[in-house]
Amino acid sequence: MEYLIYYAISGIAVGLLAGLFGVGGGIIMVPILTFSFYQLGFPRDIIYHTALGSSLTCILFTSFSSLLTHAKRGAVDKQILFYLIPTVLFGTAIGAAFAGSLKSKELKFVFIFFIFIFSFKMLLGGRKKKTSIQVANEEFADQAESEIRPLPILFHNFIGILIGFSSALVGVGGGVFTSTYMLALRYPIHKAIGTSAAIGFPIAIAGCLSYMWIGWNHPSLPEFSLGFIYLPAVAGIILTSFPFAYLAAKFAHSLSKERLRFIFASFLFFVGIVMLSSEFF
Repeated sequence: MEYLIYYAISGIAVGLLAGLFGVGGGIIMVPILTFSFYQLGFPRDIIYHTALGSSLTCILFTSFSSLLTHAKRGAVDKQILFYLIPTVLFGTAIGAAFAGSLKSKELKFVFIFFIFIFSFKMLLGGRKKKTSIQVANEEFADQAESEIRPLPILFHNFIGILIGFSSALVGVGGGVFTSTYMLALRYPIHKAIGTSAAIGFPIAIAGCLSYMWIGWNHPSLPEFSLGFIYLPAVAGIILTSFPFAYLAAKFAHSLSKERLRFIFASFLFFVGIVMLSSEFF
C-alpha cells in the first residue's frame, strides 16, 4: 500500500494532461503502472495487461471530469461524436480482445508516424508571419463550421474503429488520436480538445469492461484485482487526477489559441517519442 502515495502524485500529472489536452493521461499512466507492477512482483505475463486495464479504468474518471468542464463551455461537437462513438466502442472491444498480440505494432507505428508529422506541421506552421488577411480568414474559419473539411460518414466510422482499436492496445483514452484527427479536419483547437475528452469516456467504459472480463478468471491475478484492473492503483491515481483535470480544463480555455496550439503540438511530439521508445526499451 506504500505505492498509494506514488500513484497519487502520478495522478496530478494525469489530471493536468486530461484537462489541458482532452486526453485521459494513459500515455503517462501505462509506463508508471508497468514500473510499479514490476516492483510489486506481479507475474510478468499479466503486468502489461493489468497496466492497460487499470489505465483505462482511471481514464473513466479523468475524461468525465474534463468532459463536463469542456461541455459547459460549448467545446464539444455533437455531430462528430455521433459519427465516431459507435465505431469507437466497436474498435475498443476488438482492441482489448487482441491486446496480447504483437501484431498491433504495425498499426501503432502508423499512428506514431501520423503524430510526428502533425506535431511538426503545427509547430512549424505557427512560426510563419501572418498577414492581416490570413488572420481575418482564420478568425472567420473558427466561427464558421462550413470551413471544416467534409468527409463521408463511412470515413468517420473507419477512423472511429482505428481510434478505439489503437486506444485499447496502447491503454489510452484516444484523446491524442481524436484531437489530431479533428485538427486535420480544421476544427478549432478548443473544440478538438473538448470533443476528444468526450470520446475518451466511452472508450474508457468499453476498455474497462473488456479488460475486466478478459482477465476475470486468470490464475495469476494479485489481491484486490477485478480482472486486469488493480484497484489500489486506480484509487491512488483518481484521488488526485479528478480534481486536477477539472482545474486544468478551466485553465485551457483561458489560453490563447496560438499558445494552446504550441503546447499541444509539443505534447504530441512527446507522446510520439514515448510510444516509439516503448517498442525498443
